Amino acid sequence: MNRLLHRIAYLFTVLFVSLALSAAAKPPPAPDDVDGLAGLRSLALKGDQSAKPKLLSLLESSNPSDVATALHGLAQLDAVDAIPQIERVAQEHLYPYTRLEAAATKIRLLSEQDALRCNSEQDKVDARIRRFRNEMGGSFSGLSDRVRTFYRDRKPGEVYPFDIYLIRQLADMSYHGKLGLYDTPKRLEGLDFSVDMGSRLKVKYRLLPQSVRIRKKVTELSNIHILGIEEDLLLQLLVDEGKPAVAPIVARIKEMNADRSKQTDVAFCAMFRALHGIGDRESAGAIAPFIKDRDNRIASYASDVYRYVQKGERCLFAVGY
Repeated sequence: MNRLLHRIAYLFTVLFVSLALSAAAKPPPAPDDVDGLAGLRSLALKGDQSAKPKLLSLLESSNPSDVATALHGLAQLDAVDAIPQIERVAQEHLYPYTRLEAAATKIRLLSEQDALRCNSEQDKVDARIRRFRNEMGGSFSGLSDRVRTFYRDRKPGEVYPFDIYLIRQLADMSYHGKLGLYDTPKRLEGLDFSVDMGSRLKVKYRLLPQSVRIRKKVTELSNIHILGIEEDLLLQLLVDEGKPAVAPIVARIKEMNADRSKQTDVAFCAMFRALHGIGDRESAGAIAPFIKDRDNRIASYASDVYRYVQKGERCLFAVGY
């Protein structure tokens, strides 16, 4: 009887391990509700605490996109009380890159916890930076060097190392003014944000007035020639500006249409996608004329996006960024 029970237990163990390995080998599933995730991201970026319960519940999801949205949102909300749950994600989630992202988010929230014990803004900035520096062995230069080496030697399909998630947390904190107004070299000595494209973009646009920030993002996006990873990151940064970005995007589309000689079909696609990301129903009218455009590719882009925008549905281009 004991041998039979041991045999059954063994078979269940083999089955469990096989299923886990099979799941790990498969690409992550697409999120069921992209519009919902986009809405949560938008609320968190505005500091709206009403998003917090849903974000906390998403930490329990097996879907990496759900968890990435939750981690990003909780970081924006300075949700230090979520550290225990995030620690559990960092230790137990099926996908290794989700565990790394959670571990980096945990350090950010620990730095915010340190800052809460300080009185002056300067002391808060120093506390945040001190936490990250200590986690990296006392030096920022090593982090930049390791990220640079990763991109130089990266193999196809190789996942981001922990260092990428760390530097992007610091870049996001810089973007939102959490590291001080100037990020003085003395406090961030040796840290080179330019080694990572995602970090580089955020630092490039940090601390600018929103109207200036939007104008610069729209101009840069409207002059692209390809739609790759970096362009998707820029798209997300523009979408994150929300409805204030709609009018400048629509105006730029009209300018582009007036002089086609200087524009690519990809640039039109990027502008349409930006409006889709924001999900403003009224902007559908700016896309509609292009559905029957003489350029078949532009017409296809417009048609693909229009059906979502007219319903006010949003999307994400860089989950967790």
